[in-house]
Amino acid sequence: IVTAGILSALASTASAGLLTTTFSSNNGYAGNMFDVTTFGNDLNITGLGVNTDANIGSNVTFSLYTKIGSYSGSETNASDWTLIDTKTFASAGEDNESFFDVSDFVLSSNTTYGFYVDLSSYNRNTNRLVYTNGSNTYSNADLQIDTGIGRGTGFSSSIFSPRTWNGSIHYEVASNTSATKVPDTTSTLALF
Repeated sequence: IVTAGILSALASTASAGLLTTTFSSNNGYAGNMFDVTTFGNDLNITGLGVNTDANIGSNVTFSLYTKIGSYSGSETNASDWTLIDTKTFASAGEDNESFFDVSDFVLSSNTTYGFYVDLSSYNRNTNRLVYTNGSNTYSNADLQIDTGIGRGTGFSSSIFSPRTWNGSIHYEVASNTSATKVPDTTSTLALF
């Protein structure tokens, strides 16, 4: 049991993190493009918190696209972007975090990425992605979000600038691998 506890503690190679912009919307349409810059560690992105004005409990469908480098200059060029995931989930209501459980993906350290969060199930009257007018920067020790533009539906739609994405990025920070290698069983037993 003691050995299992030590192995479990040593096997922990990541710590959870979160960076939130705001959930104080005053505008909306179907999408946001913005930049995410990582600092000294690779980050495993595990989910996004998004803001939609759909009724609480109603289904919304979001897609997430990313690209290496800023979104700026690629606003209308779909071939610059990679679709990470599309999911349908329940809305938590306006100015509350609705959790978009994206398929995990890694952002390399010290790199800027463009993000495009698109509400695929957009409906002008009942289901908008909501955001805030203006441009803002949010950061912590692991990453920085530089907010950018609002979008209509798709890559050829209207652009509204500047707009602040309302949301959260959920992630894990990988620890230094040399410090978190799990020793083989023989080495662990030798400690006793």
